[in-house]
Amino acid sequence: MPNSSSIVFVKLPAALVYSHPRLSEYLQADIPIPVEAPSERLNTEALTEEMFLSGMLHLLAENAEHEYADYYRRLVLKIRPNIINELANASYAKADEGCFELALEIIDALIGLSPENEGIYELKASILKRQERTPSHAELLENLRQKDTPFETIYADAYNDVLNDRDGEALPKIQRLIEQEPQMWQVWFLLGWALRKLKRWEDGTAAFRKAIELGGDNKDVHNELAICLMEIGDLKQSRRELEKALSEDPENVKIISNLGILALKSDNREEASGFFHVVLEIDPHDEIALKYLERMTESR
Repeated sequence: MPNSSSIVFVKLPAALVYSHPRLSEYLQADIPIPVEAPSERLNTEALTEEMFLSGMLHLLAENAEHEYADYYRRLVLKIRPNIINELANASYAKADEGCFELALEIIDALIGLSPENEGIYELKASILKRQERTPSHAELLENLRQKDTPFETIYADAYNDVLNDRDGEALPKIQRLIEQEPQMWQVWFLLGWALRKLKRWEDGTAAFRKAIELGGDNKDVHNELAICLMEIGDLKQSRRELEKALSEDPENVKIISNLGILALKSDNREEASGFFHVVLEIDPHDEIALKYLERMTESR
């Protein structure tokens, strides 16, 4: 979603309206249109359909009661009839990547676009639940309260970078933390988390093992380590790590889903299906379990 400073309202000349075939049928030239623009000095000849759509979605997310809100909603849906599904899928994808902030921004745009759609609110609740299952900032900072302010600030910045999919930016900050506190398991966990998201599986494995060695023997570390081991093909050890994690939190749907994914990688579809159905018994709206069960049905 664009920043509010990149939204410009424009009244479109008739010639420009008719130059956009997918817009000309629905646009009313006398109503200003919010568009995403790189600056306030907008070249109307360079406007694209994506700039129209992005601007209207941003406005609806920020101000659902705008005087032209209903018009903008109709216009977006006329231009892109399948946009609700497109945005919902994009939100799923960002949540899968651990980028919850952006996933929720997309959901807010969906709510602005279709405020009566109960399914969107269910999706938002599901993503919020997943975000709560992510190792919380408070948990990871639990043992840092006695540290100096610069250390804690760097840690918080690095954590937020990883949480919001800026993993590459986080790495040099994490390296500084390790240089200052090489015996603190939390910084090794943070390193492994960033490396796992960057798909550097072997490096992530080493970081998580170091975290366990230094005292981070908990479900989150074992679960993350299992993902890396799964990706480098060590399926037996991955299973052991997931079972350790599950013994600590038997109803953690993230861990159970990973056991289902591992079962699929082991060509055990029946066991995988069982794990995903257990997830749905705990959370009927869990999108990961629903997605994998749908894929398994389609591939039969």
